[in-house]
Amino acid sequence: MKLIHLFFLVTVYFGSYAQYDWDKIAVPAKAGNGKVWKLQEQASDDFNYTFNPTNSNANFGPPGKPAKWNNFFHNGFEGPGPTKWQRNHVAVSGGSLNIWASRRFFDDKKTKPYMKSFGWGNGEISRPETIAGCITSKSRVKFPVFVEAKLKIMNSSLASDVWLLSPDDKEEIDIIEAYGGAGSDGRNAFFAERIHLSHHVFIRPPNFKDYQPSDWNSWFRRTNVKQWGGKIVRIGVYWKSPTRIEYYIDGKLERILDNDAIASRLPNGTWEYTYPAGVTSTGQNGKLVRVNSGQEKGFQKMTKAANLNVAKNASNVSVIDPFNYLENGRKFSREMDIIINVEDQSWQAESRRSPNNSEIQNFNNNNLLVDWIRVYKPVTTTTNPPNTNTPPIGSIITLRKTGGDRKFVSAVTELKNDLYANKATVEGNRQHFRVDKNNKGGISLYSMSAKKYVQTNNKNQYVILRARGNAPLSWERLQWKSKGKGKVALKSIHNGKWIQAAHNRNNAPLFPKGNADKSWETFDWAVVKGAKFLSNTTPNTISSHEVYPNPVLAGNDIVVTNTKIGDSITLFDINGKLIHTIHSNDLETSISTLNLSLGIYFIKINNTKSKKLIIQ
Repeated sequence: MKLIHLFFLVTVYFGSYAQYDWDKIAVPAKAGNGKVWKLQEQASDDFNYTFNPTNSNANFGPPGKPAKWNNFFHNGFEGPGPTKWQRNHVAVSGGSLNIWASRRFFDDKKTKPYMKSFGWGNGEISRPETIAGCITSKSRVKFPVFVEAKLKIMNSSLASDVWLLSPDDKEEIDIIEAYGGAGSDGRNAFFAERIHLSHHVFIRPPNFKDYQPSDWNSWFRRTNVKQWGGKIVRIGVYWKSPTRIEYYIDGKLERILDNDAIASRLPNGTWEYTYPAGVTSTGQNGKLVRVNSGQEKGFQKMTKAANLNVAKNASNVSVIDPFNYLENGRKFSREMDIIINVEDQSWQAESRRSPNNSEIQNFNNNNLLVDWIRVYKPVTTTTNPPNTNTPPIGSIITLRKTGGDRKFVSAVTELKNDLYANKATVEGNRQHFRVDKNNKGGISLYSMSAKKYVQTNNKNQYVILRARGNAPLSWERLQWKSKGKGKVALKSIHNGKWIQAAHNRNNAPLFPKGNADKSWETFDWAVVKGAKFLSNTTPNTISSHEVYPNPVLAGNDIVVTNTKIGDSITLFDINGKLIHTIHSNDLETSISTLNLSLGIYFIKINNTKSKKLIIQ
């Protein structure tokens, strides 16, 4: 009872009680064209309930719902190396999952610990036994799937782990494997400042073999982080296909494994593209070629390339399963359990980097706190919202300035390409809408949160949104009504008053310029996913193309505006070398910069005058 009492005192850490703690956090990975992310509720948990430690086999989860977890590993294995998993080192309280470690001693002074022997090399070694907790999901996941957790990494040399493992223990994807504490004497400093972004493929006994990428960049570092212990991070994996895995930390893409090459973001923010320098054999008894000198000595030797495509074209070695241990075409093909645990790894223990007898008694440093874990799958967008008899075209709108630089403005968000506006008049409480064509020749505004149309207009009657008053985040709806002879009037839906009239419809709708209510600026209103523009300006009358954002941060997408189906878009480097050519299939065309090095590039559309692009 003393341990449990202490446990409840120290675990009130995270606090958020919305429907789900992650509701306002966008999924950082891209679902793909025509797809959206759908939450897998059974596999997701925000741990806003209580589950007390128990010695018994127990399934647990939110009350009144099917159990989500079991309080042990997915089979009878007790743990690697000196680890001994026990069910009573798992609990949920204070809005967090808690999994902690401890040690048994023979003496009251706690200087003589219980020992555990385990195989190492061709023999056996003994180290102080570490008791810890482990849980396994009751549901399984399979590609394409995005799994992300928010957690506080332990200030310990023990492993803080969230991972995926197939039921036959042959395929493993590590979402996070971190050894966050340097130790009282700094013996674990190298690993404390890194997070391992990795995976495993196994051949199980009697001919046990284990492959995992061991390149220098698999140990992720961030500038000015000397140790991850005590830090709260969001870390996720998009298992996109059997041969592609993407790693995200705090919502930012940091590493990609793509069949036979790797893209890794370096601590300075730039990307490095690599492929294996070779293996001694492609058979199951082969070995990786390793670096034999310098700071990377012992790590897998990699060859650098200009971009990911170049690396893939040059590589002849899989980074998923180079020795074909899985015998399935070198692919991740199995369903996997989600496992969360604390453990004392064999290789850490062998090198005597495990917590010493004094360090292990610091409960806070050896308690893994998980705020939430969420699971999403990409699904095809629903084109027919409920409660409507007017099938929409699913168009999404953007605003482009008609004068000056003619740039598209921030009404289109970076992640969703949806138009956002506030609910009612509450600042900061944003709701997003989709604009659909209706059967009256006009448009309808569909609320994505209310799941219904909030306004439908006939031809010549439109809905637009503008900033209300001087608050840039406080929006109100305006009705756009034809006044004849090319004139329009604007009526506030908020107060019912006509607030502006006699503006040229060809340059409508109208938005306030700056913070002044009566200082207006004109915009074209365009459908960027759909068949045509909804304003008087049509694609045929717009001859200019814009490239934005420009400059662009490496790894992010750029957009070429005012394209049409079949347009040829070519990209050249500063020396005039052709990088690649794509053909547009929409009114705006996205181009990934993930495979491009930093520098200056030029874009041509249908071999017209080039536009400069800067990647930084």
